[in-house]
Formats: sequence, structure tokens, C-alpha cells
Amino acid sequence: AGESTTITVQLKDAHGNALVTGGDSVELETDLGTVTPVVDNDDGTYTATFSSTASGTATIAGKLNGQEIASFVEVEVLPGPADAEQSIMETSASSITTDDSATITVRLKDAHGNFLTAGGDSVELATDLGTLSPVVDQGDGTYTAAFSATTPGTATISGKVNGAAMSDTVVINVSVGAANATTSTMETSQTSMTTDDSATITVRLKDSHGNSLTAGGDDVELFADYGSLSSVTDEGDGTYTATFEPTTPGLVTITGTVNGDAIDSTV
Repeated sequence: AGESTTITVQLKDAHGNALVTGGDSVELETDLGTVTPVVDNDDGTYTATFSSTASGTATIAGKLNGQEIASFVEVEVLPGPADAEQSIMETSASSITTDDSATITVRLKDAHGNFLTAGGDSVELATDLGTLSPVVDQGDGTYTAAFSATTPGTATISGKVNGAAMSDTVVINVSVGAANATTSTMETSQTSMTTDDSATITVRLKDSHGNSLTAGGDDVELFADYGSLSSVTDEGDGTYTATFEPTTPGLVTITGTVNGDAIDSTV
């Protein structure tokens, strides 16, 4: 695409003899791209230049003195080289959690915006948050990689095509993953008390990567092997509280569950 080729019409008489002089009227037309005005070369040949910025198959037909020419030509127009400014980048998800991943797809285009249909180019991807897998050439003009992050934030993913920086980027918002019983913690407002006192038990939910949850909605239960515990209160910020009151002296162990899974941390 973007290149040109010369179209030549050789006039012949009814017996197939090539004409050697000009003066006839020859017109050319194409269903793709453009052809320049026909030039009479005064030797029985007539020429025009064909070009197209779009890829595809062009059929070029003509008329001689107003009558259709039986012969025609087809020109296959292929996409040009990959262009970093025209090529685009896409993501399978614009928002994920730290438990998820997203597929980043680069679709190569030439300088005229035609999609490439074959592989072989060099595509690199970079991110300012999280990690990217090695880029895979799909062999059809697209290149893919997997993005994931273990911390919440906003990731901007940029790329290069054959060493030239792409204009297009993608932004992915990463939020905290699901509550994890192994990484979540339990705390007490005091580790020593009398039977006249009470203690606040606080569960701080975290995802599998240790990021603190900032919203409520999970199911947290607490259990004490003696004394009494109030109902658990969802504070709406990733923490859950309950009040413990002892009835007799002794050592108490408080355990809990998150969404049915035992919390590793105890007090």
C-alpha cells in the first residue's frame, strides 16, 4: 500500500497487429485506489499510474474509443511495513484485581492504517506497575502478552514496534483482590485485662498478596474458647470488630474465619 505501478494498454487491430501510432481515446478505471490520466505515447501504447493506500485486490478496466476493452488487469495491494504511530494497543480488561490478569494485544498497521496480516515484526511492551509476560507473535499481525499486578494502582502499558515508540497505550486499574484467610490479620486492643474489662478484637482483611482490603461485605466470624464475644461488626473499610469480655480469669484464644476459611492469625 502506498506504492505505485504503471498500467500499459497496447492497442491492436482486429487481426491482433499492434498499432504503432497514437490518436485513439483510452480511458482506465479502478475499483480500488486511483489511476492517473492516461498518457498517449504516440506508438500505440497508452499508460497510466495506479496507486492505492488501502490493501486489497484492484481490478483495472478500460475503454477504447468508448467501447469496453475485453482485457483487464488485477493488482494485489498488500499492507506496507508496520508503523508504530498507526498501530493500536488493546486490553481484554480495563479493570482487574490483584487476583486476575489481562491480555494485552497489539494490532500492527501500516502508515495508511491497513492491518498487517503476517508476523515477523519486533514488538516490545513495558509497564510502570506489575509485570508482563514475554510478547507472543500470533503470526497474523497481532502480538499478545499477559499483564498482572500484585499491588493495587494504575498501570500504563506502552510499546515499541521495531524499536519505534507506539503512540497508543492502555491504562489498567488494579484493585485489591479477594479476602485471603492466610494473609489476613487479627489484633486485640489489649493482651492483658481483668474480668472487669473488655477488649476490642479487630480483623484486618488482606488479599493473597498482603494488600489491605478497603471495603466491607465479607463474612467474618470470631470464636473464643471462653468468655463472651459480641456480634462481629463490618466497619465497611476492610476491618471487622467485636468486643470480648472475660467472665473468669484465664488465658483465652480467639480464632476466626473469613468467608468460611479459617484465619491463620489468632489472638
